[in-house]
Amino acid sequence: MASSTVPRLPSLLGWAALAFGLVATLWTYAQLRGGTAFIGRPYAAVFAGSCGVYLLLAGGSRVLGRWALPAFVLAGGMVYIGHLTKLSPIDEAAHFAVIAHVAKHGKIPRLDAPAAGSIVALAEGRYPGPPSQPPGEMGMFGRTYQSVHPPLYFVLGAAVHALSPSDLLVRLRNLRLFGVLLLAAAALLLVRSAELLEPRLAVQSGWMIFAATAPLVLCPGVLLRCATLGNLCLTIFLASLLLWLHARELARPGRWSETSVGLQRGAVAAALALTHVFAWPLVAAECLTLALARRWRAAAWTALLFTLGVALWVALNFSLYGAPTGSAVSLELQRPTMNPTWAPIGLEDLLHNCLHFFESFWKAQEQNPIPHVFVGGSFLTAWYLLAIVVVALRWTRRCRLQHGRDELRLLALLAIPATPALVLAVCLQTRIMIILGRYLFALLPMLLVCQLEATRLLHPLWRTACGHGALLATAALWWSYLLQLMLTP
Repeated sequence: MASSTVPRLPSLLGWAALAFGLVATLWTYAQLRGGTAFIGRPYAAVFAGSCGVYLLLAGGSRVLGRWALPAFVLAGGMVYIGHLTKLSPIDEAAHFAVIAHVAKHGKIPRLDAPAAGSIVALAEGRYPGPPSQPPGEMGMFGRTYQSVHPPLYFVLGAAVHALSPSDLLVRLRNLRLFGVLLLAAAALLLVRSAELLEPRLAVQSGWMIFAATAPLVLCPGVLLRCATLGNLCLTIFLASLLLWLHARELARPGRWSETSVGLQRGAVAAALALTHVFAWPLVAAECLTLALARRWRAAAWTALLFTLGVALWVALNFSLYGAPTGSAVSLELQRPTMNPTWAPIGLEDLLHNCLHFFESFWKAQEQNPIPHVFVGGSFLTAWYLLAIVVVALRWTRRCRLQHGRDELRLLALLAIPATPALVLAVCLQTRIMIILGRYLFALLPMLLVCQLEATRLLHPLWRTACGHGALLATAALWWSYLLQLMLTP
């Protein structure tokens, strides 16, 4: 199959499915609103139309394929920022409060420090008026409780905050744009990594590289979370940078010394340590993989810099709380809201809520469930779980670290189970149910590795069909979200 364009039949099927989804959305909206015209919310039409244009134009273009995904991220993120004029209820006010405090005072606040009154008023929808009551009397929602996280994102956000005009809404918009830019950079790194890992596929069709990477960054759960304030955009960027370092070394073996490799990966590891705790299993898996591959010098430098990053955060916590972490103070704030009776989490509750890992991974956490259109998330979950199983089976057949690709396989197989295991352990220890898909976002590059490994085994026609299926599943998630927007006053 030498053609570098998207095969005609799957392309036509893709167009037909996109058109059907758009018509179904408009029809449902008209039925539920009594025939009201589709005016003022053209998001579904824009998304479906842009996907169709891409299928038409980018089939054989490697360059367009490389830059299309960051362009989609920027376009989607800016549309969402323009639409979202109030703070998201998912911790955005607390992140904003920490950033504002760092920008004003030059230091990380205690997580029980009162938030700025203007930010609390904005969260309540009362800005530019005062909040309904003093922030110190509002429990955890009037506090800077998100400073429980490592500080790197807040320091970078404070720089953006300080460079922005003094208007609060402008600063909020710029900080959201900062997150979208980080996700767009991560998308470019993922695309470039896929091209380096699968050069034959990249030459045959840039569209297939787009199809492999798009569901991971264009699904509402990822794109909309990064378009609101939070440290996950930086986490995804750094994890993608780590994958790119692997892919670059694999494409040019022997060009970098072991010390250089260790310093590069160690710098990323230290940044991840200072960004999000649930990215630590990925870094630990990186160190272990290097050690098992007998790359002792690279493993030592990576582990040393990672340990240094952790030590800096622990030192900061000792200065604020007199303890390695602020978890004790955090639990006192969260207990009245998250678990008033302080009841232990049973195994049955834990297993039942594990389904939320997959549901909230793909869809926006602010979104109420719309079961009949969550088929897109179910398809993506099944596809990536199958890819993980394929990589695991291939590893059990080889069980050797003879090549850089073997290191990537082992890294994915170590990091993917370790991260949710850490989340579950924190749930049991704190008695607070935080089983949320966004805590697995550091694994996005590892999911891409598994998908590429599984895709290599497929016939070109099946490979193309799976690419269309993944894109259409992502579109279905967007139709679900956009339908809720249309039905929300």
